Amino acid sequence: MQKVKEAINTAINAAVAINVFADQAPKEEDFPYIVFNIVGDIPTLDFDTNNTQDLSVEIEILGDKAIGSEAIGDTNETLFDALQGSKFTPTDNAPSTMTCLDRGTQTIEEDSVIISSLWLVQATEFV
Repeated sequence: MQKVKEAINTAINAAVAINVFADQAPKEEDFPYIVFNIVGDIPTLDFDTNNTQDLSVEIEILGDKAIGSEAIGDTNETLFDALQGSKFTPTDNAPSTMTCLDRGTQTIEEDSVIISSLWLVQATEFV
């Protein structure tokens, strides 16, 4: 699964020029940054006996409330445009496709603006 996380991290970094973290950001990380988590893993066997998996990935974009929510919204749009339907190969012979399931809405917490979106990563033989 580590190779999948590395591939997702690389895809996000190629789209936006802010820090990206798998699972959790460091406690004192400066805004803006992105955190992504694999929140679901569904293995399936199709009629051709190919072992496929669907991963649900949550991507959170976090920014400083004082700077404003427009920049976070722009980052979300850029990320969507870059990742929607994108293909990458995290493991040998296992091409993956990313599809956005929920683009998310902005929420405001104490000192931050957050957009949380949900993505589907489909591939075969995740390692």
